[in-house]
Amino acid sequence: MARFSQAIWKGPLPAANYKPGPAPKIGTVHHVIVGSADSALATFKNPANKVSAHFIVCGPGDSSPDGTIWQLLDTADICYAQGAGNYPPTAYIGIETSGQPSTAMTTAQCEALAQIDAWASVTHAFPLTGPVAHGTPGVAAHCNPNGTADAAWGGHTCPGSVRLAQIPPIVARARQIAAPVPAPSTKDAHMIAATTTGLGYWIAHADGAVFAYGDAKYLGGCNPGASAPFPAGVTAISIEAHPGGGYYVLSSQHQVYAFGCPYYGAPAS
Repeated sequence: MARFSQAIWKGPLPAANYKPGPAPKIGTVHHVIVGSADSALATFKNPANKVSAHFIVCGPGDSSPDGTIWQLLDTADICYAQGAGNYPPTAYIGIETSGQPSTAMTTAQCEALAQIDAWASVTHAFPLTGPVAHGTPGVAAHCNPNGTADAAWGGHTCPGSVRLAQIPPIVARARQIAAPVPAPSTKDAHMIAATTTGLGYWIAHADGAVFAYGDAKYLGGCNPGASAPFPAGVTAISIEAHPGGGYYVLSSQHQVYAFGCPYYGAPAS
């Protein structure tokens, strides 16, 4: 059994829509639904369609919150999503993401994809690189790496140029997740915020670095090289979770940095 602990199980699918494994996987494939997560799930649940994917990543407007991961098949099974890329010796894990090819994926969707890619690379022992050429181990798009259609994979330009360009930073983030995380030092790892489920938490360091554990999702930080680095000489003094998801980091200048949640302002410095 290969099921991702951060995913909500939405299986089983009809027997006509996939082939039972075990089948080795050499990577993941990023798709776009061209619609909602709910519409894709309904399609995959209909045995007349003979199509499927291993995962669906929800987006804005879906029945689950943005960035929620649904798993429909054990990753040892074969999905019917990408033609020749479904079958050994070049079988991949299919991931469908809610939305349209012309619209960029949200921060939460990109983080969800990175989490899946990182887990899958460890579980199935493939390298975190991409977008790779079809038949190559790593993270692929449904289209060729240059955006053109591959007839052997169904002749699609999915996920489109906008989302194709988001794959390299997703892969970079996946490498961060899959790499060993150094233990927080006792000197400055003293700020913590629990998730609303109580099944995880974030730890913030004085330099603004944020570490996510359990079901907490890393959405950014304020350390050098992160998404919202502090100005020189500024430190973090607290981290707080938002009830709707995400978290706030408060700086020593009393400026609020919002990650995955609304920003309402801060006192003038």
